[in-house]
Amino acid sequence: VNAPANAKRIENHLRKRLTEIEEVVAVHGKGCLIGIEFSSEAKAYHAKLLENKIITGTSSVPNILRLLPPLCVKEEEIDSLIEVLS
Repeated sequence: VNAPANAKRIENHLRKRLTEIEEVVAVHGKGCLIGIEFSSEAKAYHAKLLENKIITGTSSVPNILRLLPPLCVKEEEIDSLIEVLS
């Protein structure tokens, strides 16, 4: 797997899929280091993802959820994240 190329591909796929979620206000970052800004606090999203064995990070900004997946992440895994967020 070409890690930099995969990171760009995953970023594009993630940004496209996040537009499907009404509560997403903005997507910050580049490559696989992404901050998802929600219209409300991200704490509930973080907890729900963790229940589904998807590890995300929190931020000092309560509405932002941080993602730092491995550079070898697959689109199917991103789709699982989107499914849980929906």
